[in-house]
Amino acid sequence: METHSIILSYEDAATLSDLLDGLKHSAFPEQLQMELLEQLLDCAEVVPSDSIPPGIIRLHCSVRVMDLQTGKKKRYTLVSPELADMAKRLLSVTAPLAIALLGHKQGDVVDAKVPGGVRRLDITRVRHPPKRAEDRNALLRKYRISQPNRNLTSAPVT
Repeated sequence: METHSIILSYEDAATLSDLLDGLKHSAFPEQLQMELLEQLLDCAEVVPSDSIPPGIIRLHCSVRVMDLQTGKKKRYTLVSPELADMAKRLLSVTAPLAIALLGHKQGDVVDAKVPGGVRRLDITRVRHPPKRAEDRNALLRKYRISQPNRNLTSAPVT
């Protein structure tokens, strides 16, 4: 079996694929987002959730990174586009920075293509969300996030 440096769960890959399809059919498609999502999906090893090694960055993970050019440290939680809120450090998985982080692990250094250029980031910490529903709900309350309406289709927010 060929080894890959990027690992995605089936669920995350399906979510990203749906978001990519939405971007392609958007009235104002973001070319950089589409290219980066296509590259990620093309090169990732897609596995069942229970086969993902600990520390792999997935949807809903909190990630701490250090920008190797500036030395600045930042923390983000990767969320679906409708939950994104940079004031709360909730980063949409369709953002170029999030796409660069997905599937990598703590200790990896990634080059993130962002609108202002390329940022070299050291992933210093990865925290996964709680698995129990009541713990997830407490986390959502902490960030004051309302549960999205599950009857709506996922459409990217630009």
